[in-house]
Amino acid sequence: MLLIGTRKFPKGPDLKPSEQHSISVSGTRIAFSAPPHRHDAIPATPPLSGSFNLYDASHFGRFNKTDQVEPASFTLELKDWRFNGIPLLDGTGVIGDMKFKVSIVSMPEFASLFHPRHLECAVERYIYTAYTAYRIPGECRQNWRVIKINGKEWVNYESMGYPGYRNAEECYESVWHTPITDQHLLTVRFEQVIRKKRTLAEIYETIIDWVMNSFEIQLSSDAQSQQQYIRQKFPNEGLSKTLPPYEFEEFELDNEYELIGNISAQHNFELPHEEVKRLWEIEKKRQRQMQKETRARVVESHLRFKSVESGPPG
Repeated sequence: MLLIGTRKFPKGPDLKPSEQHSISVSGTRIAFSAPPHRHDAIPATPPLSGSFNLYDASHFGRFNKTDQVEPASFTLELKDWRFNGIPLLDGTGVIGDMKFKVSIVSMPEFASLFHPRHLECAVERYIYTAYTAYRIPGECRQNWRVIKINGKEWVNYESMGYPGYRNAEECYESVWHTPITDQHLLTVRFEQVIRKKRTLAEIYETIIDWVMNSFEIQLSSDAQSQQQYIRQKFPNEGLSKTLPPYEFEEFELDNEYELIGNISAQHNFELPHEEVKRLWEIEKKRQRQMQKETRARVVESHLRFKSVESGPPG
C-alpha cells in the first residue's frame, strides 16, 4: 500500500536507499543508481543484469514489427514511480506519475553516432519514429542542451505530450542520449505526468538530476577506437549547444464520417449512396498516399548529413 503525502511534500520514491544497476554490453560497462519501483497499479519489472552482445539482434525489438524505419531498441531498465498527496483534497490522492526507462537504440543508418551531425539527425529520427517518444511538431526537442556527466557527453531535451490522454494538467518527457558505439545510442527517458501541480515539477527535476548524475559509462576498447577515429577525422566539429524545437511536416487523414459528409455536401446531397461510397474510397486512398509520401520525406530529411558529406557532384 502506498503511503500518503501532503500538498507541499508529496509522497514518492525514496532516493535513499537506491538500487544499483550495472550492465555490460559488448565490453561497454553502464552503471547507474535509481530509486526502487513505486506504483500500486503497475508491477515491478525485474532488473536486468549481466553481459549482453549488442550485435545479437534477438535482444532488440520494435513496437511495430513491420516498420523498419522505427529504430529497434533493447530495454535495460524500467521503473514506475507514483506520487501521492492527500486523498480527500486531491481526489484519489494520486497527483503524479513518472516512468523511468533506460534503453539502447540500434541506429546503424546513422553511423557513426560519434559524429555530432549524425547524432543530431539520429535524435530527430528517434523523436519521429520511436513508439514512446512524444512528437508534436514544434513541441518536441525543447530546451536542447549538451551536458557532460562523469566524463561522458550527453544531449538532453524535453518534449510536450498530451495531458488530456492521461487525465493530467501537464505531461512531458525529459530525454537523454549518448552514443556507446558507432551505431548504438544509450537513451534515458523520464516521462512525467502531473495530475495536480503542487510542487511536483521541482521534485521530478530533483530525481532526474540525482539519477543522471549517477550514470557512469566505460566504453569498450572497440567503441573508444570508433570515437577516437571520428575525433581525429573531424577535430573541429562538435554538438550544437542549442537547437530550436523540432518541426516536421504532417498530413492528417480526415475523419471518415466527416469525409462522407463533405463528399455528399459537395454534390448537394443528391448522389446515390453507392456513388458517395465510391468517391469516399478514392479520396481515402489519395489521402493515405499523401500521408505515406509525407512520412517518406520526413524520414529522408533525417539522412541529410549524407549529402553534406558527399559534397557537390563532379
